[in-house]
Amino acid sequence: MLLFRRPSRRSVVFVVEPRFAESGTSVMRGQQLSEIAQSSGLSSRTISCAPVDPSIRRSDIFLTKGVMKTGDLDLWKRWRRQGNRLFLDPVDEGINDALIDAVDVVVAASMSAYDAYRTEFPRADIRLLNHHVDPRVAEALQRHSDKPRQTGIGYFGEPVNTVRTDRIADHVTFVPVSTARQDTGWLESIAAFDMHYAIRRPRALDHHKPFLKGFTAAACGANILIQRGQPEAARWLPPEYPFWVETDPDEAAILRAIEQAEASRGGPEWRAGLDAMRSIASRTSPAAIGSELEALFS
Repeated sequence: MLLFRRPSRRSVVFVVEPRFAESGTSVMRGQQLSEIAQSSGLSSRTISCAPVDPSIRRSDIFLTKGVMKTGDLDLWKRWRRQGNRLFLDPVDEGINDALIDAVDVVVAASMSAYDAYRTEFPRADIRLLNHHVDPRVAEALQRHSDKPRQTGIGYFGEPVNTVRTDRIADHVTFVPVSTARQDTGWLESIAAFDMHYAIRRPRALDHHKPFLKGFTAAACGANILIQRGQPEAARWLPPEYPFWVETDPDEAAILRAIEQAEASRGGPEWRAGLDAMRSIASRTSPAAIGSELEALFS
């Protein structure tokens, strides 16, 4: 358990399910968010990240996605009887009325999720907490700060989520990142690319995906190549952003976009893209996420 200072108000507990302790959402939306909260205006409270504990009382309990997937509504009712407030964080999972009715607040990890939840669940208390960038990205950038910046395009993520062909792989370095277990090897190459590839292959299980690849690219001072039609990306990038690819692009369209991006490197379009990415970096900085955490637990 991570434990910080004595509280002047209610404690905040980010609860993780031990079976999913190594998953990306448990680490990022549990441990890392608790650390960001400690550095925010919430620092007068006790902030902890802990496994499921039925004895928690008079606290604000942040239910990470792994806890949600267990669906132990009897435990949630017990927590509420013990004076706790429950904050449900589905991230990109689907939710239903039973889950909504069992908690006090539903946390939206993206602006598109916030709008959708407010429409679908008009009586629920919906609050926005945008996804943050893994703090280890900044640490990796610092470790490699003495190395010259390379030019290249990199993809960081699950291979199943993107579009890859042999011809695309001639231009894009694909670095696999598992969301089911902790493997930080990908961080050692994060500083090597000045553009991130984020062409997404749609999957039926996707619900309100946060624009985390865009946030990560922005934190790295890199541009991003992404197709139009991604709801959350459209909330963060302006329509005139120079490196949009057409919706549902095929290999030929992706290769054309890569060629255009590579030809623009260092020019006005490239610099305009970086201006848009700097705005995203500012809006998703640890300080900005800390302010959203303060609002969430107010």
